[in-house]
Amino acid sequence: MDRIDATFRHAHHIWQRCMHVLGMWGHFRNDALHQSLRRYAFDSGIFQRGLGG
Repeated sequence: MDRIDATFRHAHHIWQRCMHVLGMWGHFRNDALHQSLRRYAFDSGIFQRGLGG
């Protein structure tokens, strides 16, 4: 019983680490994507056309 408990705790720890890394990567990726989308929209004049300029 103790061995199963220890294995579960170990798996849970690995799971938490994975979720933490995935969360950080997702946050970083979303930031980068947002920046590049804004830069692309600005460079290509989408904002100006959208505003009727």
